[in-house]
Amino acid sequence: MPDGNGLGRDVRTVARARLLTLAAALASATAACAHPPQPAGDDGDEPVVAAAEVVVTVALDGSGQFTSVNAGLAAAPEGAVVRIGPGTYEERMLVTKPVTIEGAGPDATTIFSTVTPRERQQVWDACQKEIAAAKDDAERAVIQSRLMVRQSELLRPTLRVRGARGVAVRGLTLSALGEHPEGGTMPGSVVDVAGSVLAIERCAIVGSPGSGV
Repeated sequence: MPDGNGLGRDVRTVARARLLTLAAALASATAACAHPPQPAGDDGDEPVVAAAEVVVTVALDGSGQFTSVNAGLAAAPEGAVVRIGPGTYEERMLVTKPVTIEGAGPDATTIFSTVTPRERQQVWDACQKEIAAAKDDAERAVIQSRLMVRQSELLRPTLRVRGARGVAVRGLTLSALGEHPEGGTMPGSVVDVAGSVLAIERCAIVGSPGSGV
């Protein structure tokens, strides 16, 4: 039968073991809270990591990465946001990849292009020359239909979107300056979209001698 001293040592040993077990459990719980498990990917192995949004900044005063919208668009990877500061930019944009073009608001950021009377006359003369060469009315009708699209290209809209899905434009005023022909409008538009998906939010499209979109 163990004496009193031996019993005391046994009790202390058991208590120490329990304290060590409790300390290890607390340490494990703390580590789990500090580093929570990441959700698994589709294959159940790789964790899903959210991609950081790439923002390219454009500002006329030089405080951004670029002073030109087109330079910012050229540098932006797919899925990026091209953030344009306040001011008036004279540019013609061509977008061929999914990006977001974001201004400081339609009352603060304006992008415009200008169609001069000489440019309009050159386009008109070229189109009339093709129509005059048609052999009959049927061919003439086909040429006229095709030229409507071509005139829009030649007159270079302020924003063209080609072959890109997931393009968004928000917080801008878009305009194309030029003279209205007497008694009507001229071919061309401020925004021209082909083979693409474009979302326009909180924008003003104004001042075109032709159509808006």
